[in-house]
Amino acid sequence: MGFQIRISARDYNYLPLNLRLPAVWPLRHYWFGNGLRETLEYGRRLKELGVDYLHVSNGFGFINPKENPGGFPFEEVRMFANSTRHLGLKAAARATLFNLRPRMLLRWLFGIGWRYELRNQEDARRFRQELRMPIIANGGFQLRSAVVQALTSEACDLVSMARPLLANPELPELFRAGEKAPERPCTFCNRCAVRTTLFPLGCYEPLRFDSQDEMEAQILEWSADVHAGVEPRLAAGDRPPG
Repeated sequence: MGFQIRISARDYNYLPLNLRLPAVWPLRHYWFGNGLRETLEYGRRLKELGVDYLHVSNGFGFINPKENPGGFPFEEVRMFANSTRHLGLKAAARATLFNLRPRMLLRWLFGIGWRYELRNQEDARRFRQELRMPIIANGGFQLRSAVVQALTSEACDLVSMARPLLANPELPELFRAGEKAPERPCTFCNRCAVRTTLFPLGCYEPLRFDSQDEMEAQILEWSADVHAGVEPRLAAGDRPPG
C-alpha cells in the first residue's frame, strides 16, 4: 500500500473567518499561511524521507472552503460549538459567537469563500510534475467525467472521495457501468462533515430524500453493525424498538 501523507498545497489561513492572536510577522504568512512554493519544498523533503505518495488538498483547519467545496454548514457548526463549549475559554467564546444574532449576518460572514468547484486538481498536477511521485487529488469529485479527466490529463494518479460516497455508496459501481452521475447526487451541503462528529455516519441533506423518515432510515442502515448480527435494513418510517 505504501505510506502516504496528506498535505495542503496552500493554507488560506483566513478562510473560514479565522482571527488568531498573537499576529506574527510577516503578515502575509500570518494571513495566507504557506503557499505553493513552501509546500512543494515540504513535498520534496517528504519524498526524500521515503514517503510513497502525497494526498494534495488545500486549506487550513477543518472545515474550510478550500477543502470542502459547497456551502458552509452554519447550523451544524453552531451545534458542534455548543456541544464543546465546556472545553475551555476559546470553545466558550466560539459557541457564544455562533449564537449571536442576527444569524443571517453570521451565515453570510462565515459563508465567504464557500462554493462548489473542483479546487485542488491543478495544485495536484504541480506536485505530480515537479516531484515525480504518485499524487492523490480531492475536493468534490462526483461525476465520472471529472474523474476520467483528472486521471487521463495526468493531474493525479488517484482521486479521493468522501461526501459523494456517503450520499451514494454505490458510486464506483455506477462509474463502472458507464453512468455519468448518480440519480440523487451529493449537494455538498457539508452537513455530514460536522454532524458525524456527534451523530452516526450518513447523509444529513434533507433535499436528497422524500421525507425525514427516509433520511433517518438510511442513516440507521449504514450505521448498523452488521458483523454483530444487527439487521441493518429498515423501511422508511420504521423505528427501532424503544
